[in-house]
Amino acid sequence: DGNAGNHAWQLNARRDRNSQFGAASTGLAGYALRLGGPWRVSASHGTSFVAPSFNQLYFPGFSNPALLSERGTSSEAALTWTEGANEAKLTRYVTRIRGYITNTTIPRSRIEGWTLQARGQAGDWRWRAAHDALDPRNTSNGRLLPRRARQQTTAGLDWQQGAWQAGASLLRLGVRFDDAANTREMPGFTTLDLHASWA
Repeated sequence: DGNAGNHAWQLNARRDRNSQFGAASTGLAGYALRLGGPWRVSASHGTSFVAPSFNQLYFPGFSNPALLSERGTSSEAALTWTEGANEAKLTRYVTRIRGYITNTTIPRSRIEGWTLQARGQAGDWRWRAAHDALDPRNTSNGRLLPRRARQQTTAGLDWQQGAWQAGASLLRLGVRFDDAANTREMPGFTTLDLHASWA
């Protein structure tokens, strides 16, 4: 990685050798341009390789020993605003996957969508929030990918003073399907976590 003036870049390369699923080369290229003031634009493109886990292959009840590895390509573009400790970012992304891993192997799929996220700090308080709106599709039949919600929202608030810390985090997940055929609908849910600590 590196930077010069208003420009920044990153290049990654990786080589995996898996005794069961063979070898794979993956990489990423990213570039960012500071527009002046608080604004920055960025873009990246990368490839991925995922081997199914031991549980996905062999755990009794839901595993499938015939699963193959998953390979994908991802592209994204983002606009970021930063002012001191405060930041807001809008990201557009498209991911295409060959061999999407679930209880069966989905030959080809596409996940595309938007993420809007923000974070900031004021005095002893830190906050963060994000919303994902995505369309996760099995491109061979147009159905939604299993267990992938189209809407997801997270938020958090933390406070720290001296030895004390406390905070809360919220997760809201939308409706999704439990199966690749989209016949078993799973309702959305919301969780609220609270925490406190003293050092």
